[in-house]
Amino acid sequence: MGRTGSGGWLKRSVTKYVDWDPQGGGTAAPLSESADATGSLPLFSKVFTGGNGLIYESTNDDKLNVYKDETATGGPLLKLVKTHTAPWKRPVKIWSNGPTIYVVNHEGGIDLYTQSDPVNGTGTVVKARLAIPATDSAAVQAVAADDIWSVGSQVYMLTKGTVRAWTRTVAGLTLPRVVASGLTGAVQGWSPGPGTFYTTSNGEEDEGIVKSYTGSPFALANDEVLTGMAG
Repeated sequence: MGRTGSGGWLKRSVTKYVDWDPQGGGTAAPLSESADATGSLPLFSKVFTGGNGLIYESTNDDKLNVYKDETATGGPLLKLVKTHTAPWKRPVKIWSNGPTIYVVNHEGGIDLYTQSDPVNGTGTVVKARLAIPATDSAAVQAVAADDIWSVGSQVYMLTKGTVRAWTRTVAGLTLPRVVASGLTGAVQGWSPGPGTFYTTSNGEEDEGIVKSYTGSPFALANDEVLTGMAG
């Protein structure tokens, strides 16, 4: 990260990695960096993915930018396809499973928003009727979590080396269950799909090392899928 662009705005780089073995958690093939698939975004905006090559940016001036990865057809990594006036104000945390965007608001509750076109990213983003109050255990855990991600109806929260899962229903989020523990130093997590997730750590001995977990319950599949990942 450094100062790039006009006006000296602080920006951060965005790099694409290809997962050749998502079901096996990188046991058969590693994650590989796409050298030509890079871009940059402002340092202080919140960035999250929505599947189908969509990358979202929630800015500090209340915009929601939607980008599409078009590198497979020779285009840019960050092709801007739509800009919304964000229906939220500087979210505490934000993530998506594609059709739904979850936002932790400043009161500690979780608001849900629907994306009408989760494939192309050009649809409308509308607040759902369902909201999770700050007193709900899922909201309390979300505020404290080191990282959060979703796959389908499942919401995963990584907190101090333990991953808990909630299932979304029409009534909200179910009671959590522990799906992995003992992930010492893990501070970030993400999933390529059901049955697999990856973590990165910030410890002195394993900083930037990507580890993978698969199965049910989840167990360590590969303790060094990739090294040197930053961000």
